[in-house]
Amino acid sequence: MNLNTTNRTSNRATRFAVGLGVAATAAVTMTAAIQPANAAPSQDELPDAMIWSQQYGAEMEVFVKVLDGVGGRMTQAGNDTSASWAPGGGALTFASDKGQANLGAAGREIYVNDEDGTRRLTTNNTMDEDPDYSPKGDRIAYTSTDNAGRSQISTMTPRGALKRTLTSTASNYGPSYSHDGEKVVFLSNRFGMYSIFEMNADGSGEREIYRTANKVNNPTYSPDNGRVLFSEKINNDWDIYWYTIGAGVKTRVTNTPGLSEQAATYSPDGRRIAFAGQFPGQRPAIHIMDYNGQNREQVSEVGVYANWPDWLAAGPAPEVPQDQIDNAGPAIQMKGRPKANRSHPAKKVKRFKGVATDPSGIQKVKLSTKVKRDGRCQHLKSNGKLSSWTGCAKRWVTVSQGDEPFTHRVNERLRSGNYTVVVKAKDILDNSNKSKYKFSVR
Repeated sequence: MNLNTTNRTSNRATRFAVGLGVAATAAVTMTAAIQPANAAPSQDELPDAMIWSQQYGAEMEVFVKVLDGVGGRMTQAGNDTSASWAPGGGALTFASDKGQANLGAAGREIYVNDEDGTRRLTTNNTMDEDPDYSPKGDRIAYTSTDNAGRSQISTMTPRGALKRTLTSTASNYGPSYSHDGEKVVFLSNRFGMYSIFEMNADGSGEREIYRTANKVNNPTYSPDNGRVLFSEKINNDWDIYWYTIGAGVKTRVTNTPGLSEQAATYSPDGRRIAFAGQFPGQRPAIHIMDYNGQNREQVSEVGVYANWPDWLAAGPAPEVPQDQIDNAGPAIQMKGRPKANRSHPAKKVKRFKGVATDPSGIQKVKLSTKVKRDGRCQHLKSNGKLSSWTGCAKRWVTVSQGDEPFTHRVNERLRSGNYTVVVKAKDILDNSNKSKYKFSVR
């Protein structure tokens, strides 16, 4: 793949391209390739690099920057925010409203950008955001929306499979993995204002670690997992703090009246902190500083909106679990009437229903139903009614998106004749399978 940058490349930037393996947009091109799992770069081999969301025209896109000057745009189309790098830099995940901006917050879904291109991982048309890669690259934690419209913490694989919601009490959002992958820190409003909680990576052992009457946001772990970095709003001013978990002590990192500091995160060596800083009347920009709040420096473009920074950190390249490496495609099973190779009274054929299953998860299911007479066909449309007589090429109706059972309701009495039904299902890994059967109506 190509990584395009705005400045002259260097040996350091070339190593960055090898570790990254995803696309950015600008003027100079250098070749990139994903590191194999057994040859993931160490932190010493990786450049000092970050990603953040930056405004391009009317949209927000993910921007990458090596801090010695090499940088470029990584995503296009839609508002792409809250990006998180996979360990080793071989992929990134982010939230976006691509093609769904008209839905508002409900149009935000989770995407991954890797050597295979850009893939949408969630398809529920409810707000999904704040994705964070686990240190092993095998899970993504994110903020989902439950049936009551509350935010919850969920996880899934980088292929969008094996989704699991970990929280259920009140509203919870903004998950971040510990650097050993054992814990997840997040925000919860179960006691009124948002407090900082942590839990085991499987959702067990939830406990509150910091409560305040003030607003807090963006908790993340220090590299040794002993501290949680966050922002707190006191006297209408956002500053950065860390909380030492074992000792129960809060330490103030910044005290800069007039500068709002949020979305803070440690560098991989723990010596620096990146954050989004905003002065009154100005747009937020990405800054870095020493871990003690000294030597602040703006690293994003002056006057351009930038937010949600994330550092490039070493780690194994993401691996797909063996039970997801399956190219056979989904299994399809029809249920109820009409039965294959049977004759049914028209009044008994009220719906087509079934289920498609696959270890990696189901992307979508389509149905084609037609009756043929004298070389012409009628097709069952998405509204459950038959079309006029026309050609016999398949006409597909999407009946399911995701792992739920599918149903296509029949909204008129079917005419007598011989019917052909074809079900086509595609899994998360883009493997497809078809099932075909026939029945008659009398």
